[in-house]
Amino acid sequence: MITHYEALEVSEQASAADIRQAYRRLVLLTHPDRTQDPAAHERYLAVNRAYEILSLPDKRKAYDARLWALRNPPSPVVSRPVVPRHPDPAYRGPMPRPVRRVSLQERYAAQYARVLGGLRPIMLGSLALCLTFIIDYSLAYEQVERIEESLFDVYYSGGSKHSRGTRHTYFHHRTDQGRFDSDESIALGEAVRVERTPIIGKALQVVRSNGQYIIPMNLYTESLVMPLLLFISAGLTQIKRLGNDARLGTGLMTLVLLIVTLYLLISA
Repeated sequence: MITHYEALEVSEQASAADIRQAYRRLVLLTHPDRTQDPAAHERYLAVNRAYEILSLPDKRKAYDARLWALRNPPSPVVSRPVVPRHPDPAYRGPMPRPVRRVSLQERYAAQYARVLGGLRPIMLGSLALCLTFIIDYSLAYEQVERIEESLFDVYYSGGSKHSRGTRHTYFHHRTDQGRFDSDESIALGEAVRVERTPIIGKALQVVRSNGQYIIPMNLYTESLVMPLLLFISAGLTQIKRLGNDARLGTGLMTLVLLIVTLYLLISA
C-alpha cells in the first residue's frame, strides 16, 4: 500500500507549495478526459484522495501521526514468570555473595602473566639457540681448506675532531669450505688447517702452512659471554619462584641479549 506522499510523488517533508504543484501536474496527466487508461483513472482517484488529506494542515498532521504509529509499533509486553512464595514468611531468599575487590597489585600480576605468556616461546627459543651453540662448539672438527678470496676493511678507533685515530685493518677470507674474518692477511691459494663448527660453520682456529696460529673474529672466539648471559637470563624466566614482575624484567633483558647475540652471529 502506497502512502499519500508516494501517490503525489513528493517527500514527507514537502511544503504545501510542493504538494499543490505536484497535484496539478499529476491531475493533468491522469485526468479521464486526457486518457482512457483504467490504471490512469485509478491513479487520478488516488491523487485526489491524497491531496484532500495533505492540503489541509490538521488532516496532514493526523495522517503523519498514523504513519509514525504504523512504522513504530509498541514493543510486546514480556510477562514475568510467577515466582512461588516460600512456605516460611520470614524467608528472604539467599544472601548475595560479597563482591571481592581486585587489588592493584593483583591486576599488575595478571598483566605480567599475560605478557610472560607471549614471551614464553621467545624464551624457549633462546634456550634452544644456546644449546645449539654448546653442541656446535663441542663438535668442532679440523680440516684443510684453501683460500679462494681475500678482501679487507679498514676502521679507525680513538679518533677526535682533528684526527681519525688509530687505523685497523681486518680481512675477510673465503675458502672452499666456508669463510672467516681475521686481522692477518693470508695469500690466495694457501692451504690452511681450520677448526670449524659443524652446525653454524664458524671457524675457531686457523693454522697456516708456516705454523702461525690465527684466531678468527666471530661470536665463538670474541663474544662467547653473550650466549652464556642469554642462556642464564632465559633460564631465569622459567623459574616461577622469582615472581611475575622479576621474570618480566628478566624477559625484557633476554630480548636485548637475544638481539645482540643474533647480530654478532650474523655479522661475523
